[in-house]
Amino acid sequence: MCLRTLVARLSVGDSRWMASSAPSTTAFDPTADFFRSLPGREPDPLLRTAKGSIRFDVVDAGHVEHWWVSMSGGTVSVSRGNRRADAKMVVERDLMDRLVTGRANAMAALLRGAVIVEGELGLLLAFQRIFPGPPTSAQPGP
Repeated sequence: MCLRTLVARLSVGDSRWMASSAPSTTAFDPTADFFRSLPGREPDPLLRTAKGSIRFDVVDAGHVEHWWVSMSGGTVSVSRGNRRADAKMVVERDLMDRLVTGRANAMAALLRGAVIVEGELGLLLAFQRIFPGPPTSAQPGP
């Protein structure tokens, strides 16, 4: 099922698709690790002018995990839940894992239509700047 169809069903309350605020049960969860690390960071200068909230709806096998992020003055707080936010990003689990590990670019995903964005795009543009850059590869020496 395509992401847009799932979003449409979620918005009309199709009960076959459960929304979950429970933590993922996978042993290695880059998305959860990323969001859990945010509140412990020093205020981030890249986010000092961003003020508002973003809800990330991470879709995985018919379930949706909600991550609610609030930004103000470079400080970030994170909670779980399907709360109203100034912006929302709907993204498949695999792509979100790649975004938070630097193996995918949020702007490129947006331009390809691989994510669905609603609300204040400026908040998402500010937030995407704190995703890690691409992993470095070992280059053979001269």
